[in-house]
Amino acid sequence: PECPAEGDDAGVLIGAFNGTGDYIRSCCREGVECMGCAVIKNGACVQCAGGYVRQTMPNRTGVSRCYLCDDVPGWHDANGRTCADFENAGICEQGAWPAKTANRSDDVPYQGVRPSDACCACGGGMLSPSRIALPINDRVLYTSELVKAWPLPVTSDTVELNPGCQLAAAGLTMRP
Repeated sequence: PECPAEGDDAGVLIGAFNGTGDYIRSCCREGVECMGCAVIKNGACVQCAGGYVRQTMPNRTGVSRCYLCDDVPGWHDANGRTCADFENAGICEQGAWPAKTANRSDDVPYQGVRPSDACCACGGGMLSPSRIALPINDRVLYTSELVKAWPLPVTSDTVELNPGCQLAAAGLTMRP
């Protein structure tokens, strides 16, 4: 599908395999919801892309997004179960430990590390910043050109410049 990286109709190309083995692509125009997402429905991400896991960040109460995540390498519990075993057994899913009513006896530390700390599917793991690209990296810009481009995928609700950024010295400005 058409998915321009710049302009009023800009988006990011996402996709996932459907149940019959076909890879279905779509253009996500939902801003931060596109980050690490494979499937968008009704303006919200319903399936994270491979290597991403949906987690709720403790410092952003109630905000749940897809983040790059790796399980702690080589981790297993006292019974030899790995992070993949916890996910495949349905003990953990969607980046969270099960509901409060679930049996919490599985979330015990082994060699000091709990599954909820080691495994992405259980709400732990090692989160990484999502890689972004600027769609204008390979373009030559000219004076007074209006460029409508954002980093893709959009990874933040706001964009701001670092103190000391010298955009004005180069004749550039940034507007929301």
